[in-house]
Amino acid sequence: MNNAAAIILGPIIFLTATAIYYLVLTRIADRAVLDLWLKRRAGRTESVEDQFAVVNIAVAAVFQVATVALLVVLLDVPLVALMLGDFDPLLLLMVVPLALAELSLASMLAGLIMMLVPDMQAGRWRAMMDAGWLRSFMKIGTGERRAAAPAILLVYIAAEETLFRGIGLWAFRSNPAIAAMMTSLAFVAVQCVGMPSWRHAIFPVAGALVMGPAHALLALAGAPLLFLIAVHLTFFLAAIATAPYLDHHRNREYTS
Repeated sequence: MNNAAAIILGPIIFLTATAIYYLVLTRIADRAVLDLWLKRRAGRTESVEDQFAVVNIAVAAVFQVATVALLVVLLDVPLVALMLGDFDPLLLLMVVPLALAELSLASMLAGLIMMLVPDMQAGRWRAMMDAGWLRSFMKIGTGERRAAAPAILLVYIAAEETLFRGIGLWAFRSNPAIAAMMTSLAFVAVQCVGMPSWRHAIFPVAGALVMGPAHALLALAGAPLLFLIAVHLTFFLAAIATAPYLDHHRNREYTS
């Protein structure tokens, strides 16, 4: 694809492929895995829900990796160069602080939104994180297959970060400001896919509102995708680990 065609078709191809993955392929994965596991549930001690969570995310990760691979070829993305970026060993020291800072801002933003929603009741913070696609991620560390959870999460998050901060920014590379805005908006929008309602998507959307622009700007400044993947994974693990505390803390705020 020549440069002129890439400028015009790149964004269209990226947005179309992203929409197909999140709106079509993830639903195919949901239905296929659920049907398979319901047929195999007899004689197993592990709950169907725990089985579904792990395998569902694994299948979704495979579809996402395939989507990324296809886009890398179609858009001629310099994936290795983007992965390594302007690598600086000092970035390793920034992974945890940056992830926790993003999580703190996302939690504050989500809490503010929930306080402004008139019918939001006490005790709903944890419940909001236990529905839709987020429920599968919250369940992935339980059950017989929990040993595979770190690898599955790493693959899924690596593919997601590559899709938005690698391929997406590359597709819109003719205008960095538009690139940051469009990839951030797309990243926010896909958080609502597969959620029962917009209320259940409050925390993922808040996280995307913080992480999307931050990671886009870092990537445009030359930050390696490997660094952004590490931050994203740390953010997610910290969110899962602190969910019970957040629920308790918010309950005290609502009832005080």
